[in-house]
Amino acid sequence: GTSQGAEVAFDVTFEPSRLQEANETLVVTSAAGGEYTFMLSGVCLPPQPAGPLDIRSNGTTAVPFKNVFPDSTPFTFQVDHPAFSVAKAQEVVPSKKSVTVNVSFRPLDDVFPVRGKLVIGCSSSATDPDRKVEWVYYLRGVKAEGKDEKGKRDKN
Repeated sequence: GTSQGAEVAFDVTFEPSRLQEANETLVVTSAAGGEYTFMLSGVCLPPQPAGPLDIRSNGTTAVPFKNVFPDSTPFTFQVDHPAFSVAKAQEVVPSKKSVTVNVSFRPLDDVFPVRGKLVIGCSSSATDPDRKVEWVYYLRGVKAEGKDEKGKRDKN
């Protein structure tokens, strides 16, 4: 009789560390199934803006961030509106490790929503310190619901 093959699925993760195109060959072998060759191609583009991230009045949100570079890298954390603040202005993040950037919102008046940006930046390499890479997260400060407002709404 003829032997029937089995369908097998597997995940391939593309985690680039530089802005460029990458091409690789993946070879999968099996004693029963033989050899299969796959051409893999990936393109690393500059980071795209994310958000908006909603932050309630007098609240904080945790923004996860990963150093995708092959070396420990100093990153800066900046916000562009005085109602928003970051817990730390900079941090050296080890290669391939994640950190949390805490962003707080303290409204300056009663006008909502408040819009701003968190910009995480670094130079793209030690050999080219003038070439900057930035990750932009749009922020939206929103009014926190008070207990009185919530109570009134629940009764109706």
